[in-house]
Amino acid sequence: MATEEERKIEQGLMLLENIKARMAALEVQIESMMKAREEHERAKTTLNRYRDFEEGDEILVPIGGSTFISARVGEKRAIVGIGSGVSVELPIEDAIKKVEERITTIDETINSLQEQMKALHEQYMQVATAVEREYRTLQEKAGGNV
Repeated sequence: MATEEERKIEQGLMLLENIKARMAALEVQIESMMKAREEHERAKTTLNRYRDFEEGDEILVPIGGSTFISARVGEKRAIVGIGSGVSVELPIEDAIKKVEERITTIDETINSLQEQMKALHEQYMQVATAVEREYRTLQEKAGGNV
């Protein structure tokens, strides 16, 4: 039959595993949001550069795999996704603003996730300290034979 200290230690260890799993999930979310932020920063940079070209200028458009196609600048508009698979055509300035708004939202999300991570880390440390204390108490009661 488990003693009160043994039950507390077991519960504490299960809680620590739960916290570690939640922290790992948060790390994945933070990494995903950081990648999304980088992608939006690249879009913003590209839109800003495109805005500076003159109509008729020839540009190279990256299509992936270190491959580019040649194109000429026409009317300065961009197609921007607005969610649920829906996209709208916007003037470049509006597209830049939309991307900047998304970057702000992503930054807020990242900050929130980092705060949650910090809180979980603090909780983890508190539980770990409590488990260690219970284990020492159990060792003392058992005369060091645990």
